[in-house]
Amino acid sequence: SVGDYVKVINTGDSGLNIHKNEPIGEAVKVVPNGWLFKIIGGPKNNINGYNWWEGREEGYETSSIKGWVAENFIEKVSSNIVVPSSIPDYFTEVFTQVRMERAIRWADSADKNSREWEGYCLRFVSEAYGLGEGVNPKTTGWASPIDAISKLGEKFYPANKSYNPPRGALVMFSGLGEYEPYGHIGIYLGNGKVIHAYITPRINDLAGKGGIEQLSTIGSYLGWTYPP
Repeated sequence: SVGDYVKVINTGDSGLNIHKNEPIGEAVKVVPNGWLFKIIGGPKNNINGYNWWEGREEGYETSSIKGWVAENFIEKVSSNIVVPSSIPDYFTEVFTQVRMERAIRWADSADKNSREWEGYCLRFVSEAYGLGEGVNPKTTGWASPIDAISKLGEKFYPANKSYNPPRGALVMFSGLGEYEPYGHIGIYLGNGKVIHAYITPRINDLAGKGGIEQLSTIGSYLGWTYPP
């Protein structure tokens, strides 16, 4: 019902279409399982075989994702898990926001044809944030994104806990094939997009056709952490 918080479920790696203005209108965004919305309108019943609700992303985004979602692919969650209970002080300070935007500019300006970071996604985001090549005391000695998740503990926010990442957060994915033990990492840009190094630096949607989960060695979105 209106006012409830819901998360996306049962979409596999295809993600859920968010439709603009009307339930069967233009699909403005695709989001992965675990993405959180607050219901702000609806329902509109039995359109193309589904009941529809209007949802809006809650949290820290300056341009929140908003649109209509099919009821079959959402479930109600507790409102007390919209954001982590304790946002680090450093992440709300002005100089950190400047650092975050600088990191994003660095990543976005990297040569999109360069294979310098092929197989080194952690090094790419670490260099963007001025932390060296990844495995160092400032990143708590992370050897890979999967290793980072194990060392972060409660400072890692899993997708199935429904927290949405803020702009500048480090977003992590499972790996496939030879990359299964290592996983994958990128920087969240907001509006459902992530910048990362996959063979070459690139920007992908988190889900959907052409999304990061469609790349051959990247599995599912796992969750996120604040940059160290």
